[in-house]
Amino acid sequence: EVKGRKILPVDSKPEKNSFFGGNIEGIINKLDYIESLGIKCIYLTPIFWANSNDRYDCIDYKKIDPMLGDTQKFNELCENAHSRNIKIVLDIVLNHCGTDFYLFADVLKNQNKSAYKEYFYIISYPIKISISNPNYSSWWGYGNMPQFNLKNNKVTNYLFECCQYWLNEFNIDGWRIDVSSELEHNFLKQFRI
Repeated sequence: EVKGRKILPVDSKPEKNSFFGGNIEGIINKLDYIESLGIKCIYLTPIFWANSNDRYDCIDYKKIDPMLGDTQKFNELCENAHSRNIKIVLDIVLNHCGTDFYLFADVLKNQNKSAYKEYFYIISYPIKISISNPNYSSWWGYGNMPQFNLKNNKVTNYLFECCQYWLNEFNIDGWRIDVSSELEHNFLKQFRI
């Protein structure tokens, strides 16, 4: 068990909050095999700290989920993959975060006095976490994924800075943006720059 999460046997039935192991070190240990297959790119679904097993409810864009490893292991993966001419691409969601994301947590705590209330689309106060009927905009109505206000330059600058962090610190080779079809064209143009 890691951080209160139970790792289940591989043949178990998957559930939203079930985990099956697998981590960055495991990928490092298989790089010889991956290279022998002629693979030129490793695409990783979100590796950021989150509550769910799909990690699309991000808590912190600059922290690797401890179940997967740490920045030292990720750096080792990137360096070893690059030495084999294998690229690393990360998946990120820029449309929404999790309710434990520190900016949204501040809004929950301080409500309409939060310095970050304009980072999200708040319908009414007081905000209450609700999975099926939230009083804040959330991805497809799932209350555990509050939607960012991407018309706010502070939000977009923050998200772009987080993406730049991974490019600069670990020399990753690219991004796969989740639900990019739901993002405005101008936002994606800015992201590309």
